[in-house]
Amino acid sequence: MSSNLWIHAKDGVRIAYDVVGAGKPVVLIHGFASSRRQNWGSTGWIDRLAQEGFRVVSFDCRGHGKSDKPHDPAAYGDRMVDDILAAMDATGASPADVMG
Repeated sequence: MSSNLWIHAKDGVRIAYDVVGAGKPVVLIHGFASSRRQNWGSTGWIDRLAQEGFRVVSFDCRGHGKSDKPHDPAAYGDRMVDDILAAMDATGASPADVMG
């Protein structure tokens, strides 16, 4: 995986992401209490998808991995959807397949 890239969400939260490969974009959204590297990297999904010709966009949801971890519960919820869209915009991955 490449080194961390950063998106600044609408509310200023920094979201860490990576892009690997070339081709049709696929956006990977990890599960609760995980990270992009744990959920998708260490399991081989990122490498496999890239080998199959996808441009793989993976990011750490706010509160996880290398992304910022706001302490205010109001900083989550629907704002997490905005983070997905911000990652897609920043990487030109629209339209994209989404895997979660």
